[in-house]
Amino acid sequence: MHEFSIAQSIVSALEMEIGAMAQRPGKVLEVSVVLGKMHQVVIESLQMAWEALSSDSPVLEGSSLVIKTRPVVLLCRSCGKASEKGGLLFVCPACGARDVEITGGREFFIEEMKVEKND
Repeated sequence: MHEFSIAQSIVSALEMEIGAMAQRPGKVLEVSVVLGKMHQVVIESLQMAWEALSSDSPVLEGSSLVIKTRPVVLLCRSCGKASEKGGLLFVCPACGARDVEITGGREFFIEEMKVEKND
């Protein structure tokens, strides 16, 4: 279950970022991450891992994780079209060529963190 290690990476990155802030926030309310479909993540498992790991962090406890997925995008070197990957094979849906480059779907980054203002 690599979803647990992905959740751990997100928690670690957030704790490091929060620790480096000059003025620390009260609590993290929501975290948005972008995750490409090439990572083959089971969203429900990632959510469960987030709940378990964030509950051990005073700043992250009770926060929600919003996951925005990005499709696998192929650029065909034969016809030049960029298309979302369909099916199991890495072939151009427009012309059927197998000479494709993966140009999307590998993303993995924290997009946004919403926090309570600390008075």
